Amino acid sequence: MNTPILEVNNLSGGYGALQVIWNLNLTVRAGEIVCLIGANGAGKTTTLRLLSGLEKPMKGEIKFQGVTITSWLPARIARFGMTHVPEGRNLFGLMTVRENLEVGANCSPEAWQKKEETMDYVYNLFPILTERANQLAGTLSGGEQQMLAIARALMTRPSLLLVDEPSMGLAPAVVDNVFKALREVRENGVAIFLVEQDVRRSLKLAERGYVIENGHIVAQGTSAELMENEEVKRAYLAV
Repeated sequence: MNTPILEVNNLSGGYGALQVIWNLNLTVRAGEIVCLIGANGAGKTTTLRLLSGLEKPMKGEIKFQGVTITSWLPARIARFGMTHVPEGRNLFGLMTVRENLEVGANCSPEAWQKKEETMDYVYNLFPILTERANQLAGTLSGGEQQMLAIARALMTRPSLLLVDEPSMGLAPAVVDNVFKALREVRENGVAIFLVEQDVRRSLKLAERGYVIENGHIVAQGTSAELMENEEVKRAYLAV
């Protein structure tokens, strides 16, 4: 649990010339859940996009599994074991559930070789997807689409999952199922870096967290420490 799987040092970046993130420092250890909390527009999604290679940093270093990956392309990062579940899910709507899962498995020869084993795992994690295997992804409910987005990412057989706003637009009962699945994923050895609008639920799920405001990390600590932080309570927990 003490081994950092992800180390981010003085990372700055954004979109083109527009800087959104300044001097970000954070770590995620193997087998833990870490959350990133903050208001809308604080830089949470941008952080995930920088980590997964979708945006290029202006400066700083990203180390994953002991290797500097700062300049790597997204596909190479995914093959190396860091997979991004984006806000909005980005499924292939005209492909079936199974076809979407196969796209995830196609990220590397190893993942493809073990695709049936991994598919059994994600179907056990989200049983409703078994029933929907031959249904077009675009016809699924919002909750089913979120489950499929997470399942597709797991098909890459990641060591670290980046998850952006998994509860957005979902009914509370569905959110419960999604968070239960994330807990099971962690229990199976996959680390998770979570961005989530429901701060209280995030802190209950995660071991540690970071607070980001205007592109800067302004607080960090264990979930218990952040739950007792007066600024976090005032700004995010309505206490």
